[in-house]
Amino acid sequence: MRIEEKRTVTRTELVTVAHKCDKCQTKVDGNDFPDGWHEFSAHHDEWGDDRWKNYMACSPECYALLLKDAVEEFGEYESSTIDDMPISFAARLSEHLNKIA
Repeated sequence: MRIEEKRTVTRTELVTVAHKCDKCQTKVDGNDFPDGWHEFSAHHDEWGDDRWKNYMACSPECYALLLKDAVEEFGEYESSTIDDMPISFAARLSEHLNKIA
């Protein structure tokens, strides 16, 4: 039998206190996601070697650079998706963005 009583319990939780751009390292304090920022992920699910990575960009310029980094990192896997785009499309978009930058 369990004998129970009410007690005050203190616990530690992981909370967001700031956001930092993964490219230029711009930091914004606060737990709300900053307006104008974009968060995306890249992943692949090749058998035995699946991987997932998140990226946070503070501007379109940083997004273009992070997209290029993600394409370089995940480009070898046909199953990769970046920001919900197939790797082939993400690679073409990255090339286009870097031409106009």
